[in-house]
Amino acid sequence: MREFLTVEGFKGSLKELAVEISNMRYDSIAKLFSYILLELERKSARDQMFGKTKLSDAVNKSCMHINRAILYVQEASDICEPFIDGKDNKEVEKRL
Repeated sequence: MREFLTVEGFKGSLKELAVEISNMRYDSIAKLFSYILLELERKSARDQMFGKTKLSDAVNKSCMHINRAILYVQEASDICEPFIDGKDNKEVEKRL
C-alpha cells in the first residue's frame, strides 16, 4: 500500500489542512476522526496479518486515543447542538 506525505488534491500544507478541518463543525470533525479510525484499524489488521506485530500494536494504541478523541469532540458537538442553525451568535456565545 502506497502512503503519501500530503493530501492529494489539497494545495495547502498539512498545517493549513489542520486549520481548515478545525474550522468545521464538531460533529463533522468527529465523523472525520471516525473515518480515520476505521482506516487505521484496517491498516493495523493488515500489518498484523503480515506479521508486523510491533507496528500493528503501535497503531492499535493510537486508535484507542483517536476513539477517545472522537468521544470528546462529539461531547463538544452535543453541547453546541442546541445553539446552532439559525440561532443568534451573540446569544449562543453567552450560553457557552
